[in-house]
Amino acid sequence: MTEHAVALAARAGPSHAAARAPTASAGLVRALVLVAQAHGVPPAVWQARLGPHATRLGDPEHRVPSALYGALLDDCIAASGNPAFALQLGAATRVAHLGLLGFVLQASRTLGEALSAYERWQRTLGESLAVQLSARGTMAWLTLVPADTAAGSPARIESMLAGVHAVCADLAGRPLPWRQLRMAHAAPSPALARLLGVPAERGGREAARLAFDAAALAWPVQHGVADPALAALLQTRLAQQHDALGAPTAAGQVESWLRRHLSQCARPRLEDVAAELHRSPRALQTRLQAEGTSFRALADGVAREAAEAWLRQGQRVAEVSHALGFAEEAAFFRAFRRWTGSTPAAVQREGRARSA
Repeated sequence: MTEHAVALAARAGPSHAAARAPTASAGLVRALVLVAQAHGVPPAVWQARLGPHATRLGDPEHRVPSALYGALLDDCIAASGNPAFALQLGAATRVAHLGLLGFVLQASRTLGEALSAYERWQRTLGESLAVQLSARGTMAWLTLVPADTAAGSPARIESMLAGVHAVCADLAGRPLPWRQLRMAHAAPSPALARLLGVPAERGGREAARLAFDAAALAWPVQHGVADPALAALLQTRLAQQHDALGAPTAAGQVESWLRRHLSQCARPRLEDVAAELHRSPRALQTRLQAEGTSFRALADGVAREAAEAWLRQGQRVAEVSHALGFAEEAAFFRAFRRWTGSTPAAVQREGRARSA
C-alpha cells in the first residue's frame, strides 16, 4: 500500500494469536469426502490429512479448521487426477447437504429470503469464503469474499460458484438467469462458464461476482417447510450454532473490508472501515490495539498476502501493482521489499518452480 507502511513484522505478532482461526462444519468436509470417494480417491488420502477429525465427520457439532479443508481439497484434486474435481464438487451440492442451514433455507418463502438467510448464517457452514447479496434496480449480485488467500484460490472459488449455482437451482426449482461472471485474478475455466451458461470475464475488484436479474429474488422456494413454528425452531437452533462460534474479531472484520476494497485505493482509510462497522475511528483503533494489532499492520498484511499469491500464480508485476492501487510500479516494488525482504521477481520464480 503506502511507502510509509509499518513493517509486516508487526502483523506477525500477537494479532494472530488473538484471532480464532476460521473453521468449517464437519458436514462440509464429509461432503468433500463423499465426492472424493465417488471419484476413486483412496481413503488413505483423507484419513492421512484429517487425522482424528476423520472419525467425527458425522457429528453435526464438530468443526474442522478451514485451512485443513483447503489442504484436503488440494489433496483430492491431485489424487483424483481430475482438474475439474473442485468444479464437480460444487455442482454436486444440494440444499440437503447443508445441514441445519439447508433446512432454514427451505423454510424461506422466496429465493431472496433464502439468500439473505444464507448470508446471515453462512458462518455455521464455513467461515473462510463468504457470499454477500446485493441488489439495485433490476440487477442483483452475489459476491464471494475470501477470508484469506488460500480461500481465494481458483479451485475454491470455482467450487463455491458451482455450489451457489446448484443450491439456488435446488431452492427455486430452476436455474437462475445469470447475466455475468467476473473473477478478479484468475481466468474462469470454460467448464465453469458452460455450467453457469453465462459469459465469463477476468477482472473486477471482487474475488468473484455473479450478476443476475433481481426479479429472481421473488421466486418462491420449492418444497419449503410449511410449518411456521418449525421454521422458527430451526432458526433458533441455527442462531445458537452461529453464536457458539463467537463474534468475529475487529481485526477479522477489518481484514474482510480491506480484501473487498483491495484495488479501490492505495491508501485505505481507518475512517472508511470504521463507518461501515458503525464505530468511531478512535473506538476501532482502540479495539485493534486490544487485539494486539493496528489498522496499518492489517492493511500491510492483506496487501502482502494478495501480492504474493498473485505473483505465484503468474500475474505480471504491473498487473499486481495496479490491482493493489499503486500509482507507480516502483512504489509497489519498494513496498514489497519492505514487506517481504524479497523482490516480486523472486516470488514469481518460486511460483514457477512449484508448478513445474
